Amino acid sequence: MYNSVQDGENQCQNDLVNDLVNDSNNLIELDPVSGAYNCRSWKTLNGYDRQARKIARCLVINSKTKPYLQHVVVSIDDHMTVELHKKLWASLCRQLKSLGVIAFWSREINLRGRVHYHLITTTFFKPELYSQLASEKIRVHVQTITSSYHLCHYVLKAKYGQRRIYFSKSNKLSKIGTIGKFWDKPIAKLWSDVIDYEKSLTPFMEVVYAEAKFIIHPMVDTEYSLRKVMRTMAHFKLQESLLNKATPYM
Repeated sequence: MYNSVQDGENQCQNDLVNDLVNDSNNLIELDPVSGAYNCRSWKTLNGYDRQARKIARCLVINSKTKPYLQHVVVSIDDHMTVELHKKLWASLCRQLKSLGVIAFWSREINLRGRVHYHLITTTFFKPELYSQLASEKIRVHVQTITSSYHLCHYVLKAKYGQRRIYFSKSNKLSKIGTIGKFWDKPIAKLWSDVIDYEKSLTPFMEVVYAEAKFIIHPMVDTEYSLRKVMRTMAHFKLQESLLNKATPYM
């Protein structure tokens, strides 16, 4: 008797999990392909990794000229079709923009097929906005930002690969977007500046190689690769070089 009841409970639990996964199959991919690393898709393992790291890097650079003020999470507590999600989010974005909100947003979907949004704002999310947005199906949570660098990587899961949930191929929802004039420069320009900066580090990487490999790297935590140690040292060497050029001879 006990075994049959226990088996029945286990079966119900398994059925519930299967139902939740099946409900979300039109939105998420549980077994994404590797894909090419240079593609711009958020729907493959390599594509997501490249896009997340790229956009996170641009977000960090953007924060230097446009400080980030709040992290807002908007959760949609209802199952909807892709088209309904598009219409609802477009309407909410227009509403927020009309109220003066400027933000970057990242869309995420959980295993239940429910959608939520991470917003990084450059304007304060005023209390009256809660009553404008909150409803039985929409929850709003505002958090203070303690580290812009951490937040930029968290909202895109740039350094949290184990927490990523991938969009399915049939999912036509956008992964990221903005409300108002969020970017100080176009993403293409920001990324071009990143590439130029990394190229400027190359000669300094060669200078610090021996010291990094035989002295510094053996002393640091094993989670840091030799290349990461070299790049950090090269960064400071470059900054020192620029400072020396900018300082007149006394």
